Amino acid sequence: MKKVIYLSLSMLLSMLVAGSTLAQQGPPRRADLNRPGMGQYDGNRMLRGIPDLTDQQREQIRQVHLDARQQGLAFQNQINEKRARLRTLTTGDEIDMDAANAVVEELGALRTQLMKHRLQIRMQVRQLLTDEQRVVFDSRSAMAGSRKGMAGIKQRCWQ
Repeated sequence: MKKVIYLSLSMLLSMLVAGSTLAQQGPPRRADLNRPGMGQYDGNRMLRGIPDLTDQQREQIRQVHLDARQQGLAFQNQINEKRARLRTLTTGDEIDMDAANAVVEELGALRTQLMKHRLQIRMQVRQLLTDEQRVVFDSRSAMAGSRKGMAGIKQRCWQ
């Protein structure tokens, strides 16, 4: 009788451990994003979900993104330099508010340039698409914008 109880308890315990282990799986990996009907995911989020992309369209879009990354990297480097400068100006014993405000203005101008640059890239990619592909591209970008906005609101509320 004791053997049956010990055996039952050990089986129950192993099932609980296995169940809790399986329940703690993380989010799907990037490889799981290659779902049928969702377009091929090739590392470029902008292409994901756009139906019937030709090889020529993919190559043209890749070239636009390659050029954009080189220019965008320059913007990001300048923004990071300004952030570091602002941090230096605002963490010392004597804070120069005029200089800090000037750096904030420069940061705002750089961010504006970066947003204009990103918009230009989106429009270049959009021109390469057919009408049907543009509908998917435009609707997906509208949804992504709303998700980002909600995430920002959520973060601010809980901080």
